Amino acid sequence: MRQSAATILYVLTVKAGQIDMENERAGLQPRLTLPQIIFSLLPLFWIAEAALLSLIVAKADGALSTIIIAGCAIIVLAAIKACLGYYSELDLFKNSRENLNGWRKRGLTHLNFLSPLSKKRMPGGEAANILVDQGETLVSWNAKYRPLMVRAAVVPLVILCLVLPFSWLACLLLFITAPIIPLFWAIIGAKAQKAAKEQWQEMGEMNGYLLDRLRGIKTLRILDATFWSAKRLARQSDDLITRTMKVLRIAFLSSAVLELFSALGVALMAVYIGFHLLGVITIGFWGNKLSLAEGLFILLLAPSFFEPLRELASVWHDRVAGKAAMENFTKLVGKGETIVHQSSNVEQLPNFQQSPDVQPSYDSKPKEIASPKSGTAIEIDNISFGFIPEKPVFKNFSLKIGRQEKVALTGKSGAGKSVLLALIAGLIQADKGVIKVNGLTVNGTNIDEIRAKIGWMGAKPYWFDQSILSNITFNRKFDNIDDYLDLANLHDFANERKYQRLGEGGTGVSGGEAARLSLVRLALEKGRNILLIDEPTAHLDPESAKIVIDALIKISGGNSLLVATHDPELFKRMDRVIELSPEVNCRESER
Repeated sequence: MRQSAATILYVLTVKAGQIDMENERAGLQPRLTLPQIIFSLLPLFWIAEAALLSLIVAKADGALSTIIIAGCAIIVLAAIKACLGYYSELDLFKNSRENLNGWRKRGLTHLNFLSPLSKKRMPGGEAANILVDQGETLVSWNAKYRPLMVRAAVVPLVILCLVLPFSWLACLLLFITAPIIPLFWAIIGAKAQKAAKEQWQEMGEMNGYLLDRLRGIKTLRILDATFWSAKRLARQSDDLITRTMKVLRIAFLSSAVLELFSALGVALMAVYIGFHLLGVITIGFWGNKLSLAEGLFILLLAPSFFEPLRELASVWHDRVAGKAAMENFTKLVGKGETIVHQSSNVEQLPNFQQSPDVQPSYDSKPKEIASPKSGTAIEIDNISFGFIPEKPVFKNFSLKIGRQEKVALTGKSGAGKSVLLALIAGLIQADKGVIKVNGLTVNGTNIDEIRAKIGWMGAKPYWFDQSILSNITFNRKFDNIDDYLDLANLHDFANERKYQRLGEGGTGVSGGEAARLSLVRLALEKGRNILLIDEPTAHLDPESAKIVIDALIKISGGNSLLVATHDPELFKRMDRVIELSPEVNCRESER
């Protein structure tokens, strides 16, 4: 029995501590600080207070001065304990909050660097749930469970060492009854952890589903599918309620049983001390019978012996929830393909501390970039890439595009046109091979300099819920924006509707107008000598497409242009047309 008790205490305190220390070394948890250790050892003050209380009872018929001094000492100890408790607990939550902020920064940084083409991207609702709701459980885990684990490992051992000189039987009773509490929480721990993990998973999936449906609410209404989506959401909500109640049921049941075991342990000690002082039990001590003060001292220490174990068991669900959240954080920061990012900026987030009243000014007259007319703007050498290794999009693919050359990429859907543009811009990383832009290799060393020379227009440019002018300039000051509007044949349109507020997603402008406004937005970016354009005329009627093509050619000027398109009219305006296909990596098509 002694061996089994020692084994249980070892596994649930020392072994758990070793695991958490490994997490510390891995940077998953904050290290224990001096204030945290002080918080863990605060119950030791009660030992001195219990000794003084026992002295007061023993000297009840003695000098009043002794009782007064002992009482004052108890008050002083209580005040010191309260001050240290306040300071250390404040430090605990401060450090735990800083640790959570660090994890949130890592998560946001990873999301910031995720490729928009990543197939393994975590749903937005699930990621938000991990960063916000689940993240808060890390505070409780670090602020409560870990210091209490140290307390449970130290305080009972100190009390055992203090009780042993008075009564070996009392010490044995404490030693035998102590493992009941950790044994019980060990039994329910695995079940509680599984239930908590299922609860968080269900919550993340429901948040992801809800956010996804809100984004596509227009489509759901058009297809009359809102009822079925709402029905599924209600079913997920009911499942979440069931799982939450399951977790709470385990927590409440375990707390009740732990309180019962703790009370039984104290009651057993009280029975032994009481009958021993009455002379009924005459064994268990070292020679002389225990005095009233000694018996009271042992009895006062008994609740403090069980208290750390009971406290640790009561916050076991914090550890369970915290571990589940930590696993999800680890999954969040390690999931999905990332863009090529500057090596020195991997852990940095954008700086939002600039005053909103400060608006940068740009010299923004449309002019041709001073670039050599000969040479290579883009060089792709023997690259391979695939979202699924067994089905590569590109295999040993090579291509060169000259300076000021205008090239169209065409091919069937899925041939890799958009992927190739993303690879050049570093929005996704090739599995092998080399890509050079303006003579610089696309990697973590050069990517910021490379992107400063690349202009990008995606297939679906996003429009914000603000004015047309703000959507073009992003509230920056440009001197000659009208010149760019003229190039895109938008001058009259802009004069009439420049301050018109758009709906979210671009409601209020036609497809052709949105495409030309996107080109103006692109042209305002200074110093871009390579333009990557994805499907600028998709879903446009021939007349609107012709206007967009004219605007594209004018705005591109003397810059290199690489455009993914299926439009034959756009082919005619290009220097070359490259057809992509899975069978042959690329071939030039006749225009």
